[in-house]
Amino acid sequence: MTSARRLDVAARLAAESLLPLDRLPYTPAFDDLYARYVKEIGRDCSRHDCWWALVDARKRGLVGSSRRRPHDPDRKE
Repeated sequence: MTSARRLDVAARLAAESLLPLDRLPYTPAFDDLYARYVKEIGRDCSRHDCWWALVDARKRGLVGSSRRRPHDPDRKE
């Protein structure tokens, strides 16, 4: 389970990413995001754990599903 602090950091970093989360793994952009994530949470973690924190943030509605359609809590779907 992802802690609230890690989830907040993951949500913010994912929102700042120029790539949709589904395209992010195995890119230089993910390498940069991972390094920032580790620095901001203050402890080492695996790339896998970082990825799941990003996915968890998206599942909880803290990050839009893509860059073209960011999450809007007031929008009816």
